[in-house]
Amino acid sequence: MYPSTRKNGGFTLVEVMVSIGLIGTVVAIFAGAMITAYRSLTVSRGRLDAQGIAFDRLWEVYQESYESLQDSDIRTPEYSSFSTNGWVRVRILPHTDHREIVVQVWAPRDMAGRSALAGVPAAEFRVLRYPGERLE
Repeated sequence: MYPSTRKNGGFTLVEVMVSIGLIGTVVAIFAGAMITAYRSLTVSRGRLDAQGIAFDRLWEVYQESYESLQDSDIRTPEYSSFSTNGWVRVRILPHTDHREIVVQVWAPRDMAGRSALAGVPAAEFRVLRYPGERLE
């Protein structure tokens, strides 16, 4: 008999299957981390946008005359990440010598990635307003 001229090198089926399993595990972990990071980014972006909207609305209300301060509910601006599906709520809480202005921005309930904002305002600002106090 002649010695075999074929090389006996290469990987066995078991080695190939184990390596494919390890690569699949690494890919699954990486994909999960990316999805979690994207959700976190979406919530952070929504909160930052909500803070800007709330501060702008607070400034508008603060500039109104003391006597004309009143509650209001409006939709979020079209340019925001909430589109026009969110709400900007202004509440005026009267006290004996001043009024408390509370501005809240609420995310839409059905917006994807906003489950962390469900049930609580995405942003809230409070400021006290005294009679005669107004910036020109």
